[in-house]
Amino acid sequence: MLTNDTETASDLYNRILFLLQKLPQYNPDDFNFKIFPGEPPDLKLYYNGGCYYVENGVFYSCNFDHGNMNKKSKTDLEAAIYSVLFDLTQEYACKYEIKHRIKYVDSRRQWMEKWQELFDIIGMPYNNKFNKFLSEIFRKYPYDDANTCKLELFKEYEEIAALLKKTVHYKNIELQKIIDKMLSAYRDEHGGIPDFDNSFNEMRKSINAIESFLKNVRNSNKVNIILQLIYHTESIAEKYIK
Repeated sequence: MLTNDTETASDLYNRILFLLQKLPQYNPDDFNFKIFPGEPPDLKLYYNGGCYYVENGVFYSCNFDHGNMNKKSKTDLEAAIYSVLFDLTQEYACKYEIKHRIKYVDSRRQWMEKWQELFDIIGMPYNNKFNKFLSEIFRKYPYDDANTCKLELFKEYEEIAALLKKTVHYKNIELQKIIDKMLSAYRDEHGGIPDFDNSFNEMRKSINAIESFLKNVRNSNKVNIILQLIYHTESIAEKYIK
């Protein structure tokens, strides 16, 4: 077991801080954390982030998920250090991915690559343990660009339908039916998309039908803009979806 709560909490903090300072362009605001000697009086004060403390020779990490507190304990110093590094670097990598997001590809590519990069800089033995964790994740859940691409395209199909309904007016009942269905038939009351694969395939067929219709109408700037949007979505679909 860990000993002397106050000294152990301070030692943990200093060792983790030393490892984080190895990262290039280290900014303490990116890795803001505290380790308390003893459980803080109100853990809910740390609802928006992790809380770490040492009590009776045991290290605890706490976080909140949908309002419920999850608490994990460690009695090994290295395991405690890894636990904090894992949390802090994960949060940093997720924020990095959001800031540098690449559309149409599995978002995990960005943040897991950054996450691994951080652990590689921190070095042994923590990167070895992290790489084993990452290998297991990829074994169970490999990258899936196709489904990410489909979700992005689904939103763009909806945007095209909304733009077409708003800016291009044709007295074509069949076209109006296609547009209305695209905008109302596939999302549930919560904004979700039940039976996503079939919904996506139907949306793509609708886009192709709209494309065929627009090619046969009088040329205009509005029509050309929408056709270019359709061509873009289809080029993306051909690239990422088999």
